[in-house]
Amino acid sequence: MKEEVQARERILNAAKELFSKEGYEQVTVREIAKKANCSHTSIYVYFKDKRNLLEELAKRPLDTLLKKMNSILTNDAFSPKQKLIRISQTFVHFGLCHRNLYQAFINYDASRVDIMATKWELNEKRLQLFESLKAAVAKNFPEWDKSQLLEFSRMLYYMLHGIIMTYKDVEERVIEIERRVFPIVKKSVHYLVKGVKTSESSQGVSSYLGGDLFMSKKGQLKKPIAMFTANMEEAVESARIMKELKPKVVSICHGSDVEEPHKQIDQYLA
Repeated sequence: MKEEVQARERILNAAKELFSKEGYEQVTVREIAKKANCSHTSIYVYFKDKRNLLEELAKRPLDTLLKKMNSILTNDAFSPKQKLIRISQTFVHFGLCHRNLYQAFINYDASRVDIMATKWELNEKRLQLFESLKAAVAKNFPEWDKSQLLEFSRMLYYMLHGIIMTYKDVEERVIEIERRVFPIVKKSVHYLVKGVKTSESSQGVSSYLGGDLFMSKKGQLKKPIAMFTANMEEAVESARIMKELKPKVVSICHGSDVEEPHKQIDQYLA
């Protein structure tokens, strides 16, 4: 029994090292077996397939992240906006701490967040994380319907995802990155919430932070950068929220400001 446990751990450690260095999709079961000093058939004694290996590696980190997010969500010491900021920062911290495996943990073969039915346990955990983020959004906008909550939550997620991907290959320590990034996350969430609340009490907001939801060129909205976007179809669809907000200006990380972006949305979505 002890030898079996040791063999299983050796295989997991080998998979983790190879996935981190080469990327999940580039690694084969035979390469994992070679690294673990066992036959490739031995791996199937302990794991159904390579996806099962990824599940096992991701399970504890994702469970820990979900527990932290839900703890913030239920903490009455924080205001709704503070909860959203802290949950956003917690997600970014997770991404930075697991930056070599982040894409595999969060994005590989991921299902759409508006389709709850999934046959893969890893996708179930991902959906639970998104639901926790959406619940934090709902506390800030209790009057919103499901469609509005989904659009805003998607937009926030893509902004956080873009931040993590920016530092995916950086060798800098996590704490040093967070000293620069956490204030940006805090301000971004503040502006997003403030922008929506302002739009709901007036004809339009004076400005709006677009983050990584768009690029721009010569005053025209463009699709976001593919490598920073987990799901291009969902990211593009989330742009519909601009028709609702009707901001005078949208500020974009990768490009210049765009005036009255809501007037371009139909063409952008076409």
